[in-house]
Amino acid sequence: MNASERKDLTSCECGYHPEKYNDNCDKYGNPVCSVTKALRNHVIFASFANLFDENDPSEYYYDLSGYMGKLRCNWVFLAEIDESFFFLRHRVHAHSRFGEKVPIHFYNESNEMPVSFTWQDLKKGHTLAILYAERKTFLDLSEGIRQEALETCYVFKTGLKNLEEEASKVLDLKDLNFKKSPEKCFSCGVEKESLLRCAKCKLAVYCSKECQVKSWQSVHKNLCSQMDVLLRLASLPRNRKFKKYLSFCPGQDFLSEYVYSERHVQKPLK
Repeated sequence: MNASERKDLTSCECGYHPEKYNDNCDKYGNPVCSVTKALRNHVIFASFANLFDENDPSEYYYDLSGYMGKLRCNWVFLAEIDESFFFLRHRVHAHSRFGEKVPIHFYNESNEMPVSFTWQDLKKGHTLAILYAERKTFLDLSEGIRQEALETCYVFKTGLKNLEEEASKVLDLKDLNFKKSPEKCFSCGVEKESLLRCAKCKLAVYCSKECQVKSWQSVHKNLCSQMDVLLRLASLPRNRKFKKYLSFCPGQDFLSEYVYSERHVQKPLK
């Protein structure tokens, strides 16, 4: 069974499906996605099926007219971990938000230790983010990801659903701040002029202590220290600077800061 084969595969809100023919492309044949919600654009936050083979680079993600390596677009593969293993090297079995089952093998032959996460973070229920992920066909003809660059990996300590919801909230909040509009409680969604702000991450806001405690117990406890990285990741579709590869390591071409753009402001899908 190939990595992307699973009976309960789901579609993107724009209509894209990993196993069906999709004609949502621009006039040059490049894939497009109309979804502007944080982490849900299937081109920037790619399905496994949308990743290209490591030996066959995509003209959408790379400028192949000149030298290999010039980026057209940043992309990220997000997968919630189902199982984690270690025998000679670390590997996980995970699933994308489309339901694709994907084995991910870490190859760090020099015994390099990750800086942006720890091996102990590779736990069931956590979400692995990989910048510039590529498909790999292994010797047994199975497909997965062979990951060598540890600095392009990050592990969020919650599942995909929670991650998508919190990413939307924090990106919406920054957009509201930019427009000087009333903020919305991260827990109940009530809109107020003045809300309580998390003293640690300085990003999450709440209308009451009760809402803050409820959010802390359900999700924010695990994500509080990761909110800045989550905001930067959610802002990637707004970033148009592709001259250098980004990473999850601060000081080493770290993810871009929050970017405001009317064209990308979150709008509810009809």
